[in-house]
Amino acid sequence: MRNEKSTEAIAHAIRSRVFEHTIRNNGGYLSQACSAAEQLAFLYNEGLNLGPSTMPMIPPPFSGVPSAQNPDYVTGAG
Repeated sequence: MRNEKSTEAIAHAIRSRVFEHTIRNNGGYLSQACSAAEQLAFLYNEGLNLGPSTMPMIPPPFSGVPSAQNPDYVTGAG
């Protein structure tokens, strides 16, 4: 599968999204996220070979918290 965006473009998008989040929420970990943007972009775009997803894109409805009275609870551990 060919990458549609460059690693640099993905890193820029990460920094932009973090900046918007920080402004919208009146604070956040801007410097840490911007420092990690290149590493995350490289891993996502070039370093890791994740393959296609094996789970549905939309998860099932929330089945409740774990308890002895809730037999429908799932751990999400796949």
